[in-house]
Formats: sequence, C-alpha cells, structure tokens
Amino acid sequence: RATHWDELTPQQRAAATHGLQWTRGEWDATVGGGRVEHESKCNVGTHSHGASIRRGPPDVASLGSENQQSSLSSQPSAPSSAMMTVLASDQTRSPFAGALWSAVKHLAPLVGKFLVEEGRHPAFKMVGLAVQRLPGIVDQISPPVAVRDMETCIYLDDSPSMTEGGALEEGHAVLRAATSPLLRDRGSCRVVKFGGSPTVLVPGDDDALSGAAGAMMVQLAWDGSSWGTYMWHMIEQDVMARYQPGGGKLRLMVITDGEDTCSPAGYNGVQGMDPMMRALTLAGFDIEWHIVVIGRVPGSRRYADLAAATGGSFLAVEDLFDEGSEDARRFLDTVERSGELGADATRRRWRREEYQVEAREGRREKFDWLKALPPPSS
Repeated sequence: RATHWDELTPQQRAAATHGLQWTRGEWDATVGGGRVEHESKCNVGTHSHGASIRRGPPDVASLGSENQQSSLSSQPSAPSSAMMTVLASDQTRSPFAGALWSAVKHLAPLVGKFLVEEGRHPAFKMVGLAVQRLPGIVDQISPPVAVRDMETCIYLDDSPSMTEGGALEEGHAVLRAATSPLLRDRGSCRVVKFGGSPTVLVPGDDDALSGAAGAMMVQLAWDGSSWGTYMWHMIEQDVMARYQPGGGKLRLMVITDGEDTCSPAGYNGVQGMDPMMRALTLAGFDIEWHIVVIGRVPGSRRYADLAAATGGSFLAVEDLFDEGSEDARRFLDTVERSGELGADATRRRWRREEYQVEAREGRREKFDWLKALPPPSS
C-alpha cells in the first residue's frame, strides 16, 4: 500500500526531508502512489545556468529542494559518485566484470521501474528510483565528451501521447530500422528518453544498441511513462552539459509525436528549436539533425527544414512505418552515410546548399541562427 506524507512519523518525515531532501509534494507524487497536479504536468526546477526548467518525478541520486539544480544538471551525492566511480573502474579489471557491469546498466531502468511500480514498501520504491536512474548517474559522473570527429545521441519522446494510436509501436519500428545504419562502424551511442524530464537509458560510453539484448532493453524502457513533452530546452541543456565543441560533428536524432509543451517560454512549441540552435551554434557546436515525426503533427514542416538546414534528414510517419518505402529508404540511407565522415562531408554540403537555394526561393524557412556556407573552393 502507498504511504502518503501525512502517514509518516516525525522521524520518517525528517529522514525524507533532510536525508533525501524531498518535499511533501515529491514524496506523495513518487512514493505515495499519486501524482501531484502541476501546470502542464511539468515540475519546475532551476538549472545550474540559471534558466528555469521543468522536470518530472524526483531523482533519488540528485534530489534537491526547489531552489537547487534539477535532476538533469545536478551531480549525484558524494557517496553515490564514489560508488559509481568504483563500479565503473572495476569493469575494466576483467572481461567478466565488464560484462556484468554492462548487464547491470542495461537492466537498471527496467528493474528500477518494476520496484517503483510493484514495491509494497516505500523503501523498495526509493531503491527502485535509484536503480532506475543508474545510467543517468554513470552519465553524470563521466567527464563531458569533446566532439572531435563525430558523436551521436538519440532522444526518444516518452510522453503519454506516444501510447495512443500506435505511435510508440511505430517509434520502436523506426528505432529498430535506424539502429544498424546509425551505428555502422561506430558502436557507442547515447540514448535519452524524455517526457517531463530526461532519463538516460544508455550512457555515452556504452554500446548497448549494437547488441540485440541491449536494443531490446532500450525499447522496453521506452514505454511512454513520462509526463509532458520537455524537448528543445532539455536538449540544449543536455548537449551543453555532456559535450564540448571539438571541431567534429554532433549527430542528434529525435523521434517524437508532437510539439514541446514543457519548456520555458520561448522554447515552447515548434518555434522552440530556434533559441536552442542559437545557443548551440554560438557555443561552437556543429549539429546534424535526423528527425522522425510520428503521426500528423502541426508545423512538422519546420522539423524537416531544421534537418535540411543542418545537412541531416527527416522522416514523417503519418500512418504505419514502412521500411521499404521511398521516404524511409532515403532517410535511412542518409543516416547511414552520415557516419562516413570523409565521404559524407561533400554530400552533406550538397544537402545544405540545396536547402539554402530552396530557402532563398521561399520553399524552405530561413533560420536566423544559420550561418551561410562559404562559397565552394575552386
């Protein structure tokens, strides 16, 4: 049975408040079995850069009061950091330890989810939350990655609307089809699902998607169980926290069925991509977008223009995903070729030049954050 805040003893409340740093609302929303009603079903926190952000259920490993950092940017407690560092270093001592550590990371989101949903005692729910966030803790304690040649991250829309009308099943089908082209010759790829807050499913140093079991775990964890759609601002903050410009290309793939509903003002809706791209471009990142929109989404043409402007690709799945269709083959081919850094550089330039011609002719939207390509060298 769920235990609500008012049923706790004074000692238990003190432990939750001072030990876990949970508020009454966070306890009842997570452990008490109910959800606290928030505007747009998004909680509000404060990012380390000072911007207001929104988040979902509290993270045991990095929970703070409302005036502290959010779960996306905050660092885990010292004991958690030390424990994760020891575990991560232990995996390098033997092949068996490495395989065990990899299995723990891959299964953590599912095991944690089971404990949170099925645990009959608050302690099991707390442990479940901690286990569920294990990949995120590993990700947080790792140093930012310098993008020297190419890095890849997939963002998966985990909002409840993905469970309606078969959108999640079509998203799974797209992910299965795109995995091999995306990872050809490059086994590691970060995976983050997002709803009202981001949840890391695969840390950046992991090759989970390159194996059938790991890919299946990612699909099972991508279940539409998050709140809201916190996308553009989350991606900006995530990239800034986890990567550093290094002269290479950062491939970002997003699979979504709608607009951003939870980001701060300016980042809401389909227009929210603009402040994100301004910030990332100004920071020195070279972003290449590969975007999949599930269903009929208002303003989805702007998603296509974003992908074209960065030399990436776009796919609209309005009904059922057909891997053999012309649009799907074109999308998957572009994704696969984007991993060929030397050979694809010319093709990417052609795609961007084609976008600029179409933008001048009024067939594509012009973005004020996009720097014009230099003229071709003679």
